[in-house]
Amino acid sequence: MKKIALTCFQLIAISFLFGQQTVNDPALYNPQDFYLPVFNPPPGNAFRSSNGAPGPMYWQNKADYLIHATLNEKDTSISGDVTISYINNSPDKMDYLWLQLDQNLFNPVSRGTATTPVSGVRFDSKGFRGGFQISDITVNHNGKINHVEPVITDTRMQVRLDNPLSAKGDKISLKISFRFSIPEYGADRMGRMKTDKGMIYEVAQWYPRMCVYDDVEGWNTLPYMGAGEFYCEYGNFDYYITAPPEMIIYGSGDLQNAAEVLTAEEIKRLSAAAKSDKTVAIITADEIGKPAIRPVSKGNLTWHFTMKNTRDVAWAASAALVWDAAKINLPSGRKAIAMSAYPPMAGGNDAFGRSTEYLKNAIEIYSKKYFEYPWNTAYSIG
Repeated sequence: MKKIALTCFQLIAISFLFGQQTVNDPALYNPQDFYLPVFNPPPGNAFRSSNGAPGPMYWQNKADYLIHATLNEKDTSISGDVTISYINNSPDKMDYLWLQLDQNLFNPVSRGTATTPVSGVRFDSKGFRGGFQISDITVNHNGKINHVEPVITDTRMQVRLDNPLSAKGDKISLKISFRFSIPEYGADRMGRMKTDKGMIYEVAQWYPRMCVYDDVEGWNTLPYMGAGEFYCEYGNFDYYITAPPEMIIYGSGDLQNAAEVLTAEEIKRLSAAAKSDKTVAIITADEIGKPAIRPVSKGNLTWHFTMKNTRDVAWAASAALVWDAAKINLPSGRKAIAMSAYPPMAGGNDAFGRSTEYLKNAIEIYSKKYFEYPWNTAYSIG
């Protein structure tokens, strides 16, 4: 009995000493550090003040996008190309560029798939064979054009440059051809749904886009895991979506060719909504599916949108949605427009029937209290 007690005491002593060594060893990870309050932020420097405000030498890189994409209903896929005009305003030269390939979440071997515990709801990366198909990358740097074989790992892609991108203002252009299948459930912000009136497509994370390069982390290349928000460079977007003629495209930014893709009556109703504080119907539940709500066309229609000084754009496509809109009054006196599109079964005052009203009021309140909404349109897609 004494021998057993002595042995137990020795084990406890060894455990205590090991625990003390673990706590005192600064090289080992201490999970409690995660919960410590940060009372002392990092000291300021020339790039960022200690309060987080931009310093006198603050810089930010810029990425402009020209995108042409086609919605292929036959196989529920998106195909197209993106031309990225990238400006390196940093003080560092770049031998390579990093891009985000968010759709690779839906590749069966992605990290996001490996860490997704369930399928069929919200984050449906299991059992779906998706991801980007990158067919061609062309680099234009100082007038020299060459084709590049990328290095792709999970949801990131590295493009290695023949000649480094110089610091403080050097420019480069990338043209990338891409294709992917639209997942049924997607990952919160995208997917497709079949209704009795037709398919609804919500499309986000849909083009290869630049990773952010900043003065804190350098290249920000954390993989996309399905949940979480995004860190993107600001820039201007000019994008074209080609889709079957019966579909309406609801896209971020300003529609540039309304006369080509909308009827005269829809344009008239949108004009009335832009002047109305009350919600105005653009397409009613009774009008869904009727030829009168679409312009006469023998083939697909291409919708052209632009949006300036933004981080991202997304869009929805369907022939099965109610569409309404109302004016947004901004503190400066500028006017914008709030719009909602939703299935008719989701209408009514207790559901999306008041979506435009809520969207309008939210933007007006936050614009007055914090920061004026900088764009001309806002969408709520149900």
